[in-house]
Amino acid sequence: MRTENTVFLNRALIALVAIVAALLALPLAIGRAADGDIRPGSQIIIRDGGPGPPSSIAAPFVRGAQAATFIVNYDAGFQANASARAAFQYAVDIWATQVTSSVPIVVTASFTALSSGVLGSAGADQLRRDFPNAPRANTWYPVALANKLRGADSDTTVGDITAQFSSAANWYYGLDGQTPSNQTDFVSVVLHELGHGLGFSGSGSISGSTASIGSSGFMEAYDYFVVTGSGVAVTTLSGNSAALSSAYQGGSLFWNGANAVAAAGGANPRMYAPSPWEDGSSYSHLDETTYAAGNANSLMTPAISRGEAIHSPGAITLGIFADLGWTAASSATATRTATSSPTATRTSTPSPIATIALSGPVPTWPSRALLPVSPRNNAP
Repeated sequence: MRTENTVFLNRALIALVAIVAALLALPLAIGRAADGDIRPGSQIIIRDGGPGPPSSIAAPFVRGAQAATFIVNYDAGFQANASARAAFQYAVDIWATQVTSSVPIVVTASFTALSSGVLGSAGADQLRRDFPNAPRANTWYPVALANKLRGADSDTTVGDITAQFSSAANWYYGLDGQTPSNQTDFVSVVLHELGHGLGFSGSGSISGSTASIGSSGFMEAYDYFVVTGSGVAVTTLSGNSAALSSAYQGGSLFWNGANAVAAAGGANPRMYAPSPWEDGSSYSHLDETTYAAGNANSLMTPAISRGEAIHSPGAITLGIFADLGWTAASSATATRTATSSPTATRTSTPSPIATIALSGPVPTWPSRALLPVSPRNNAP
């Protein structure tokens, strides 16, 4: 009898412990649900455009303290290359004075072997939707932007941006924008890839012969601003339809956000929509021919030429970011006069994590990021 009672009590105790554990976990489950769903982000590349005429777009002139903080985790390849870290930090410094966020933006950066012709790739580590203060319901936002809008990081165990760079490219690590004709400007590629991680990326894609829009049943914030030449929003076109496939490959996709349109002088900025579809490049870039090397808005085109330096996001890209939900920093509209020597102070540390803290008229940038970049095909 005693044995039966003991067994009964043990089973009752186990059941009670399970009930208590479930009750304790309930608030956590509710908190996670209230903060919205999460899914992985996608990597967007930049290609090597081959040799081209030298051109240089100067970095924005920075006044006052930075408006965002970046924390960069560097891999062993960066740890062994102080010049690469300094160039990466310089690119981070530029973004830190162009966008505003009270939540640190965490970047992971590495050198690795990438596909032929690809200089770098990067993207948001996560996409989040239906979080507090989300501008649009049932819509995916890159995690760095979601945290900025929410005002807090709901998961500090996860980074925001992952960026990878070719370990075989002939990089120019200088900060002066005077890139030799046989080298690729590293600052420009990092600046480009960080742009993708911050939100310059949408869900439009073609796999085989199937065109699609949306991910896991929901659109990304970027998607809502892309329209055809006749003004039809791509989000209204049916997936796997001839109309959607034609839109992606017809050379006639445009951005319809008010801020970017204003930055383009009232015209809809043209997006990259070549035929055939280019995986990793189409849809999530500005048009290469319209914003060719030397154009002030050429940073977020799909390729970069050797000898080309682009150290400014450009007014159109900043307008796109404003349409997505980023707040521009007060210094974002100013421009810096180009000089033959770098005018920013750089600090590099041997530790794998660097923190950006800018103040005064000249900023200092530590950062980390991983983004694929590829060379630019010269526009005629």
